[in-house]
Amino acid sequence: MAESATIALAAQLLGHLQGHQKTLLSDNQQLVNFLNGSNLSNPPDWIIKPYTQITATLLSGTNLVVRRIGRTHNQMADSQALSALQNN
Repeated sequence: MAESATIALAAQLLGHLQGHQKTLLSDNQQLVNFLNGSNLSNPPDWIIKPYTQITATLLSGTNLVVRRIGRTHNQMADSQALSALQNN
């Protein structure tokens, strides 16, 4: 749920920036596959539907794309997420 909310927020922020193609990176293969799929009405988990709908709306007709990044290349984000959970 947190990753889908983060992607929705990032998509909103990137939508306001000028420039060429913008890319969102995620290490969640299932979420990336869903957002790049043709049927965006059935998310992998219904609890994330509000976030996936925001992202899907922002992705349609824009130069914004979602790509997968390996977990080994995403260590800083994982570290920050773990820290946030421990401090909460």
